[in-house]
Amino acid sequence: MTNRPLFLALASLICAIPLVARAQDDGARGGAPGAYSRLGIGARGLALGNALVAGTADGMASALYNPALLPLASSRSVSASGGLLTLDRRLNVLQINLPLRGRRAGVAFGLINAGVRHIDGRDSDGRATGDLSTGENLISFAFGVAPRPDLSFGVVFRGYQASLYDGVKQNFSVGLDVGASYRPAQVPGLTVAAAMSDANSSYRWNTKPIYGEKGTDTEDHFPLRFRLGARYTKPYGSAMVELEQASRTVDLRTADFTDAGVLINRSESRTRRYGTARFGLEATPTPLVAVRAGIDEVGLTGKTGVRPTLGFGIEIPGTGRFRPRLDYAVAFEPNAPGALHLIEASFRF
Repeated sequence: MTNRPLFLALASLICAIPLVARAQDDGARGGAPGAYSRLGIGARGLALGNALVAGTADGMASALYNPALLPLASSRSVSASGGLLTLDRRLNVLQINLPLRGRRAGVAFGLINAGVRHIDGRDSDGRATGDLSTGENLISFAFGVAPRPDLSFGVVFRGYQASLYDGVKQNFSVGLDVGASYRPAQVPGLTVAAAMSDANSSYRWNTKPIYGEKGTDTEDHFPLRFRLGARYTKPYGSAMVELEQASRTVDLRTADFTDAGVLINRSESRTRRYGTARFGLEATPTPLVAVRAGIDEVGLTGKTGVRPTLGFGIEIPGTGRFRPRLDYAVAFEPNAPGALHLIEASFRF
């Protein structure tokens, strides 16, 4: 079996990066909370354009992409990632995947830490008040089961915690993901999958302790995402594609004067929807080396920020049951002055 077709596809995707990187967005999805949880979960997922709702050939994708992938993992694993980001941002990821009962079930635990430091604080007169910072954490627990060799299901419980500003109470909310995966016996190497993410996830902020009557009690809803995707795997690599339909409820407040000069405050809720496509290719020239490329955030409804990605993975020959691995990914962000780099160290056992 030759690996030429996959390498040609990978080379074509890499050559397209300078072109798609110029497709800047207009901030169509700006302001949605929890953006850090959608940047990329580990270096492998980021390098593949986050097109992992149908997983990877070895089943080692994060349960946050699709909890139905957990029973398919080829081994237990622990991984830690650290990000190098511009604009004083930080992103750190810890994941533990534990397949159970001979790949008939699996559980996973995860932690994502993100935030922004060195924000220049100013008062209403423009005087410096010191540096500010924000912090967010996502704690997840996932469980998946495979009632049949070709079919699996899973669920994720997400716990979001956020600290916005001194005097504003820290926020905590619980969200839910569900997913399914199917591998038709008639087409070896094909996996189709679907997932729903961030049901019930939101942040709620009350600024009245700071601003008194001028403060507001605001609820920011996370985008509710429905994803459908497929992966086709051959001995020399895999190709992935994913489509996403997301919706988000936004509370809009307006102020207007009547003919008599009376100020009236109005509020209404609107639902915004958008579609996104993602693509990923992974070539394995040797069993210990993988080369990856992807395109994330390809807008299907309106403009979005196309984000090309690249990466590689190297498995270090270990001793006994432990198999160390090092992965690297870079994403070319359309609305940041530099690229996002993610380095991941993991071992399987």
